Amino acid sequence: MASKDSQKDDSNQLIDLLVDCPSLEFLTLENCLPVTLSESSGEQTIHLPRLSRLSLAGSSSRVTNLLKMLKLSSSTTLRLNCMSENTATHNDYHILPFISAHFNDPTPVKFRCFRIYLRDVDRLIEMVASTSLPISPIPDTAVIQADSDTELSLSFHHAAELDNRADILRRACTVLSLSNVEFLSVDSLTPNQFINWNEIFRHCTEVTTVQVYGCGTMGLLQGLTQPKLANTTFRGKGVKRKHGDNDRGAGAQVPDDDDNDGPAPVYRPMFPKLTSLSLDSLDFTDALPGSGDLSDLILSAVQWRKANKTPLTILCIDNCTIMEEQANTLEKVVPDFWWDHDEGISDDEEGDGEDYDDYFDEFGDWDDDIGPPVVG
Repeated sequence: MASKDSQKDDSNQLIDLLVDCPSLEFLTLENCLPVTLSESSGEQTIHLPRLSRLSLAGSSSRVTNLLKMLKLSSSTTLRLNCMSENTATHNDYHILPFISAHFNDPTPVKFRCFRIYLRDVDRLIEMVASTSLPISPIPDTAVIQADSDTELSLSFHHAAELDNRADILRRACTVLSLSNVEFLSVDSLTPNQFINWNEIFRHCTEVTTVQVYGCGTMGLLQGLTQPKLANTTFRGKGVKRKHGDNDRGAGAQVPDDDDNDGPAPVYRPMFPKLTSLSLDSLDFTDALPGSGDLSDLILSAVQWRKANKTPLTILCIDNCTIMEEQANTLEKVVPDFWWDHDEGISDDEEGDGEDYDDYFDEFGDWDDDIGPPVVG
């Protein structure tokens, strides 16, 4: 095991090397950052004005401490792959202010495309931001990659809980310049995620295209029909719930005209400029509390937004479990409708088929007492 002195020497050597290379254009340091970087005071400044791409991978604290020592041009592309720590002395989101400072010096970088990738496997959250829009309005984002024109790729592995990942995402959307984002993609396969998407994306008012992938995006889709209350200051008794209203958030609350004489509330939907929605790897028969099934929810969102002069004009459905009748209904209410005509396989249909697992023993070999299934 290396001594503390030798570890400190490694850190000093790295810093000295970088200081002596002001003309460096590309820098990649992956899983080799010295331990003592996590103890750095950050007082040292390393000027790399010509650096065009920086790739760092390692513990969250080491990546953070090296980044805050670097003085870079705001045009430098960042690829930051962090191993989550979330300890008493360091939280993963400590890196966010330094990323924000980087993209705001001297003038703010205006991101137009923002992609989010959430996975329970490896407890991963990845955020990818770019100043350019995708070539195709509805790209395939099943696997999010850092494209050559992507200015920021930030990921955290082994983030302790979903709440931690949601908190990182909320903070990132607050400190980064996302008010100009037009294209938003969310990829999540984890069901029953309780994330306040309205809060996370409250600054993203310029979004025109949203792509969702996987059942973990249900809460986001519900938010498309739950407008936010922009003005909740009333005189009198405030707001009452009418008989029969279900709990649908701010959209289910109505002013009691008899009991208050204040101004009427102003409802503002999430993504007020949304015109294009792409749905991938979803089950339209999934039941949602207070919303029927997913098909009912999407139909409600389309109708509500049309009635409130924020119409959805493009709807794409790909790799989803959906009945033809449901697709036909949606096609009638959306001007530009695209469906891959794959109805998918429902749980019931999966149960109707022969269970070939019954023909195998515990070691995965054919059970000699049963024999292989007869085909044909």
